[in-house]
Amino acid sequence: MDTEELLELIQNHYESEVLDFKENLDFADEIGQYISALGNSAILSGNEYAFLIWGIKDVTKELVGTAFNPWTAKAKQKSRENASAQMPLITFLEKMLDPRLDLKFEEHQVEGNRIVSLTIEVKRANQPIKFSGVEYIRSGSSKEKLQAFREKERAIWKALESKKFELEVAKANLTWEQVRQLLDVEYYRDFLGISSWSEVIQSMIDDHVLLSDGDNQRISITNLGAFSFARRLSDFENQIANHAMRITKYDGAAKYSTVTSDYKSGKGVILGFEKMIEHIMALVPKVEKYDALRENIYQFPQIAIRELVANALTHQDFSISGQSPTIEIFNNRLEVANPGVPLIKVDRLLDLPPRSRNEELASLFFKFRLFEGRGTGIDKIMNAIELTEQPAPQIIESGNSTVVKLKGRKKFSDLTQDEKNEIVYWHASLKYIEDEAINNASLRKRFGVPETQTAAITRVIASASDAGLIKPYDATVGKKFMKYVPFWAN
Repeated sequence: MDTEELLELIQNHYESEVLDFKENLDFADEIGQYISALGNSAILSGNEYAFLIWGIKDVTKELVGTAFNPWTAKAKQKSRENASAQMPLITFLEKMLDPRLDLKFEEHQVEGNRIVSLTIEVKRANQPIKFSGVEYIRSGSSKEKLQAFREKERAIWKALESKKFELEVAKANLTWEQVRQLLDVEYYRDFLGISSWSEVIQSMIDDHVLLSDGDNQRISITNLGAFSFARRLSDFENQIANHAMRITKYDGAAKYSTVTSDYKSGKGVILGFEKMIEHIMALVPKVEKYDALRENIYQFPQIAIRELVANALTHQDFSISGQSPTIEIFNNRLEVANPGVPLIKVDRLLDLPPRSRNEELASLFFKFRLFEGRGTGIDKIMNAIELTEQPAPQIIESGNSTVVKLKGRKKFSDLTQDEKNEIVYWHASLKYIEDEAINNASLRKRFGVPETQTAAITRVIASASDAGLIKPYDATVGKKFMKYVPFWAN
């Protein structure tokens, strides 16, 4: 924004749902809330940008200048003192805003006054903008929590639907023969058992894979179509290929270990999904199991890996550039990461209704049976891990990414206290949604320990209870018969 554009903005506009004036506001939490409120209002009103400008009185629009310096400011907060107070302000904002936005601070000299402007670009946002986990909205010239305005929240989601990455055009004005060269439409037809090409075209239009001019003479391929069914992702823009899964195998337990395999599929993710799973399982370490027969089994259950890969692909945040979903395989663990933080609190993934960041892509995965059921992926992952008596998956929000770590099986005595607590919590959550409560006996089975370890399991229960992860199902019964449920259970 040059000075002339800034003056036009100031002179011709009062504070609005996408524009706010401040003098010296420098509290990081308030700035973040304003960014969320202004950004969501911009989405709602169909604007690609919102603006926050320092050095101007909010009513008279008098130029007074500002001492605010976003490039040197620290992330001090009005509400409380905390460790982030020493973090650079801009770093803090980028970390606490979800999804990641393009924020551009600029300094201007206007009539002898120092003015600072912030341009908030929202055109790549694919969900309402949160700051510190909370969504805000402008109501007139004030900011409010979005949850108090359900109609506006629904309208924002509707506005986002119309400009989602999946639905944007990847290649336009093609003939049907050109589409067939770019997409594996035969796979689509054969899998769904469709007989005629006209039905295939209509089905692909209904699935948002194609767009048509009405008589199917000129057809466009959407990003969703290219990402899912491209014969070669390289035939499309890099922004599509960059979101494919990358698989890396290390010869050790750290990222500085030697890389023994580095793979990225060149096909659409639905076409290449099964081969991708086969490739991952070939790299997963195997462990020996001694029963009646000696056999090698995978260190991590295939069903858990399958669900994690499908979730990472379908729930990634396409608005984050420079990041792709990744699988990293070490000799003691497997990590799955995807751009974008969870839309549901991590500790409530089992019980709260599922939310998909990319509904059309998730629907295609379900239609082509890459998901066994909608919203049941985390259940299958946790259940598979329980059956193999492995530590509970660790689910982490890391910057703008979600990381899930699968760890190899450990003896009970080798588990950390945090790992024991996590096992108890997820065991209680899984059983609760099955309408059951847990007790000492069920946890002994979960940990794979004999009855002689009853006292040790009692201490584990006490630790998880003290951590606020579980609570008694009925506090009036004696300890010998006590059962437990997750902290959120009714």
